[in-house]
Amino acid sequence: MHALLVLWDLTDSPATFEELRDYLVERSIARFEQMPGLRQKTWISSPESRRWGALYLFETRDQAQAVI
Repeated sequence: MHALLVLWDLTDSPATFEELRDYLVERSIARFEQMPGLRQKTWISSPESRRWGALYLFETRDQAQAVI
């Protein structure tokens, strides 16, 4: 298994955390369900620090690198 951590700084973004969560539910989750080798994706958010991100767990290194 290979892990990939992706973080975004939303300090300058006009998007709210509520809008981002709605986007996940409405459009993003279904897309990732079909991603080759993806075993788990955990979303991370901190409204206080304006950070948003995800921890991915893939079967192989090549599958993890394909996301970058």
